[in-house]
Amino acid sequence: MRKNLEEVKVKSSTEDSYSRIAMMLFRSANIFISDLENTPADADYLGSVERRFYNHFYERIEKVKKSTFYLYKNAVLWYLDGRCELLCQMISDFEFNGLANNQRVRGSSNRQKFINDDQLDKLMIHLANGRDTAIATLGFLYTTMYFGVRPMETAEMRFIEVEKLEDGYKGICEVRNAKFDDMRSFGEKRRIHFNLDENTLDIIIFFVMYKEDLQKIHGVKKGYEKCYHRCKNCLYNACKKLFKGKRKISLYSGRHQFIANLKSAGYKENEICALVGHRSPESAKIHYGKKFKGSYRGRGDDLRAMIKPDKECLALVNEFHSRITKENPVTVKAVLELEMW
Repeated sequence: MRKNLEEVKVKSSTEDSYSRIAMMLFRSANIFISDLENTPADADYLGSVERRFYNHFYERIEKVKKSTFYLYKNAVLWYLDGRCELLCQMISDFEFNGLANNQRVRGSSNRQKFINDDQLDKLMIHLANGRDTAIATLGFLYTTMYFGVRPMETAEMRFIEVEKLEDGYKGICEVRNAKFDDMRSFGEKRRIHFNLDENTLDIIIFFVMYKEDLQKIHGVKKGYEKCYHRCKNCLYNACKKLFKGKRKISLYSGRHQFIANLKSAGYKENEICALVGHRSPESAKIHYGKKFKGSYRGRGDDLRAMIKPDKECLALVNEFHSRITKENPVTVKAVLELEMW
C-alpha cells in the first residue's frame, strides 16, 4: 500500500481532491460505521463492519470508468493512511498518570552511544521519504548530531546571525544549558558557531518549525514534550525496522556521536566543554562517545570548518578551571583578547 501512496503524493490540490472524494465515500457508508455506537465492539463484529464497508466500496467503484476507479481507490488509500497516522500519533501522545510507578526506571543501557555512517544513511533514506513527523525526527537527530545539544535543550533553542553562503549557511545556535540550575555547567547559555550545507540545515529548520508549531498550540513546555515523544517513537520504530539488536539509536545518541567526532578531530577538552555545556572535562572524557567512533562529513572532512566554540563560552570554561586549579590564572578578558580561532 505504501508504494501506491507514494505515487499519488504530488500536489496539495490533488490531496484536496482525494480528501473530498474520500469524505463523500465515507459519508455514503457511514451507516455501517455508526452501528458501532449501539453494538458491542467485539472482534467478530468489527471484522464484519470492515467487510461490509469493503463490499459497499467495491460495488461503488466497479461501475465507474478506469480513470475514476484509480482516482477513488487512491483517494481512499490516501485518506485511510492519513487517519491511521493521526490515530497512531494521538495514541503515542498518551501519558501515564497512574499510581503503579514502582518499576525500575530504565537507564541508558539500551541506548546506543554512537551512530555510524551506514546507520545514518539508512535512517536518512527511511525518514526523509516519510511524512512530516518522520522528517522532523531526522531534523531532531541532526540537531543533536551537529550541535551536540541534549534533546531537552531544543525546547528553547534558537538561531542567530544566520548568513547565506554559496555552499550553505553559517550562523550561531544558542541554547540554554540544561545542567546550569544544578551548577553542573559553566554558564546559563552556550553558543555553537556553525557552517553547514544547505540540505542539512533545511532539515534542522524543518524540525524547529515543527516543534514551534506545537509550542504555539500547547505552550513551550507541553509543545516540546509532544514533539519529543512523537520523534522518539518515530525513531524507535524506524530503528526497529532497519536494524537488529537490543540497543537502539536514540535522539541522545546524536550527542554521543557529536562528542566522539570532536575527540576524533582533535578538539581540546576545554573546547568540548564549551560546545556541549559541561563544567568539567571529565564528563565528556568518561561518559560520552569514544574517540575511535568519531566520523564526520562535509567541508573536506574538516570538522573545525563546520563547528567552532564561542569565544566567550570558552573564556568562561577557562576561567572556571583556572579558579579550581590555581595554576596560570586566566581571566575572561584575557582569553577574549587571544586569537583562539
